[in-house]
Amino acid sequence: MIYKDGSSYNGQWKDDDMNGYGNIIWTNGKKYLGYLTNHQKNGKRITYDAKGNKEYEGDYVNGLMEGYGVLYDVSSGLKYEGEFKNDNMEGQGTFNRVDEEGSKFSFIGEFKQNNFYNGTLILIKPNGTKYATEYKNGNMRKTKQTN
Repeated sequence: MIYKDGSSYNGQWKDDDMNGYGNIIWTNGKKYLGYLTNHQKNGKRITYDAKGNKEYEGDYVNGLMEGYGVLYDVSSGLKYEGEFKNDNMEGQGTFNRVDEEGSKFSFIGEFKQNNFYNGTLILIKPNGTKYATEYKNGNMRKTKQTN
């Protein structure tokens, strides 16, 4: 089915609603492959950006990221793998990112509403210098150089 705005849906229907496995292509080029229940994203799914890069692979409940998943942002070098709740990084997970200067960030631990909560952030500078920062209840505790 092609909509007035140019987006399209190809998949299963039930009672005139998108129900079952299908794919949606929006006019901006983003793509969704997965299950829908009454027009809501549910179950396992994969989304792609307009360039074909994977954006998210994981669970959805009532249109929101919920449960286990992997979030990607190729433009910022970000990858998060872990738990989601209500579209937020929430629970145990691993966050990795490389910034524009080549510094590598890695956080392993607990997240609350997309923020580091309990765990350790490791920063590796392009020259090889390493730093470790502890987070406790959402607060930075201490940073130390580890090499």
